[in-house]
Amino acid sequence: DDKPSLRLQAKRVQRPLRVGGVTVSARASEGSRIVAGGTVALPGDSGIQLIGARGRTVSERATRLVLRLRRPARRKMTGAFEKRRRLTAKITVTAKNDGRSTVAAYRVKLRR
Repeated sequence: DDKPSLRLQAKRVQRPLRVGGVTVSARASEGSRIVAGGTVALPGDSGIQLIGARGRTVSERATRLVLRLRRPARRKMTGAFEKRRRLTAKITVTAKNDGRSTVAAYRVKLRR
């Protein structure tokens, strides 16, 4: 009765304005339900909440999750990039199976 192990993988530098969000792959040791959420820290602001993603994993197979941006968030991010800000997204993924859960976090640098 062990918790599912969880591994995350993503490009270290991503361009969310082109793709419309931030992408991460999750791989669990056993079939699980996975839920992802994330935030982007903005200097001098409350930050940006990414729209969460959910999916299922089959044992040791990667599942791709895309955390989307809302329109107002895109505008905030565009303004920050115009001011030459360096932005980082923090992504948290939770894998749940039979009442047991595992949480893993990942940081991604964002570019225009």
